[in-house]
Formats: sequence, C-alpha cells, structure tokens
Amino acid sequence: MKIPCTIDESLHRPEVVRWRERMSLLEPLGDVVVVLPCSMRKPYSNSKSHSVFMRATKGVQEAILTSPFGVCPREMDRTYPIQSYDTSTTGDWSQEEIDLTGECLKNYVDGKDVIAHVSGGYREACEAYLEDAIYTCEDGRPTSWESMDNLKKEIRNYPRIKNSQKRINGFRSIARYQFNTKRVIVSYQMKPKLLEDSHVR
Repeated sequence: MKIPCTIDESLHRPEVVRWRERMSLLEPLGDVVVVLPCSMRKPYSNSKSHSVFMRATKGVQEAILTSPFGVCPREMDRTYPIQSYDTSTTGDWSQEEIDLTGECLKNYVDGKDVIAHVSGGYREACEAYLEDAIYTCEDGRPTSWESMDNLKKEIRNYPRIKNSQKRINGFRSIARYQFNTKRVIVSYQMKPKLLEDSHVR
C-alpha cells in the first residue's frame, strides 16, 4: 500500500514521526557516512540514480535524505513504510522540512565524517545541521560525471567496510527499528534475539 506524503501535514503522520524517532536507535558503520538524495522510485536501490550511486559507494555507509521521513540508511530502504510512500522530489523544501530532516540526520551521523552528495533542499538541511560536511555535488546534478568523480575521490580517503559487517548491521538495524530498542543481539547466524530484560513497546 502506497502512503501519500504530498502535503506539509505528512511530516506529522504517526508512521512518519515513528520512523524519524527510531532512527536514533541505528548506528552507522565505518568512519564516514555518504549522504544521498532520495528518488521517486521506491525502494531507492531500484532507481536509476541509486544504481549509479551504489557503484561508487560500495563498502561505505550510505544515508538517504528524504522528506517527510528524514533519513534512511541504505540497509533500511526496503523496510515499511519507507519503501512505499509517494511524495514530490523537486528538492524545494520548506523550513520545517529542512529542520526535521536536518535534526534527524545530525542525530544519526553522531559526529562521524560526512560526504554530502546532495543539492537543493537536501544540501540546505546538511548545511544547517552539519558543521564539517564535504560537498561533492557542485553542479546541482548528483549523477553527472563531474559530481560522481568528486564523490569517488572523497570516498577513496576512507577504509571500506566488509560485506559481512554490512550484512550483520542490516539485520541489526531492522531489528532495532521493528522492536524499538537497542537491546537486540544479532549473531553471525543471522538470528535476531531480544535480551530478556528489554522493554518492547
């Protein structure tokens, strides 16, 4: 079922607020977070633009900026409700969108280095809430040759995350979001478990 998010009030839909709040339970891997714009097609990883992005961002943590949900780590982009909402992708954001998205992103990256491959309202949110982000999209077109070349050059400065670590973190992130707690253990056998004294709401 598609969730319509085409008006300002969508920022305060219960499922949208819950998503933003629970992003604070997730922890990005590695030394850097690459921030990307959302796409019209959902899940994002099925879109043409993100197919281009993912060829460059293998081995680093990706976070997709989107209004009204705020931020979507790559490992969450097939999770409800982020994989099935409709909204415009003009890049022109209201101040409330900038503030809610920027605050959500700031809490998620939690002091890690940030490469922001964004323009328009996405960049406004980054500039307002991130102090030392590196911006790689200079021409307003994230998939252009120049922008992608900038992104690749910056990513080379950071060590890559192993696929096994990304896979485990993906299970952990989904479990934390669904159970609304950090007290989740995901073993290398991929079986999520709740600690006995965890409080699930």
